[in-house]
Amino acid sequence: PPGMRLAAATQWLLVCDARADLLDSLLAGSPLLPLAHGQLQHGGSVASNASPGSLRGPSSDAAALEFLEAVLEKSGSASKCPEALLSVLLQLLASLQPGDAPVRLCNLVASAALAWQRFFVTPGSSPVPGWVALLEALLSCATWGHAAAAATMRAWLGLSSHASKSGPSVLEAYATVLSKAARSLRSASVFPA
Repeated sequence: PPGMRLAAATQWLLVCDARADLLDSLLAGSPLLPLAHGQLQHGGSVASNASPGSLRGPSSDAAALEFLEAVLEKSGSASKCPEALLSVLLQLLASLQPGDAPVRLCNLVASAALAWQRFFVTPGSSPVPGWVALLEALLSCATWGHAAAAATMRAWLGLSSHASKSGPSVLEAYATVLSKAARSLRSASVFPA
């Protein structure tokens, strides 16, 4: 079953080396990424369909979410940018629709932004289109309600902190998107009556 395949792959990822060449060669063309994408796109809730101790294993969409989170974590801890894998993951994230689980999608986008900011937010570099698209997706999360917007808060705080540590020119380059994020988050906020 897909859930068990993805759960096994997640366990493998947790113990493997985070070398960019390894991630690119093994994961960028792997059938596991499209499998996880399909499970998330067509899956039900994140809650497991199996009862505790069941032999059925995790639900496919919960396993897909855990697998993608592990891939994002490993790709962010590589010594250099695993470009082929990041390209595949950016396409995968761009094709997911919020459906009935916008918080889940926003958590994935936020995890990607946090994991990859060190590759893209550097002095002397200009944002590449894939990174810009990821930040736009992060911005759009605020339009999906307060819970989805809240899921992105850690990414915006991390980006602001990383940009300021990278120098005044980098912080200035990201000032516009950070102010858009602050406005979006503020408009999505829910205050008690």
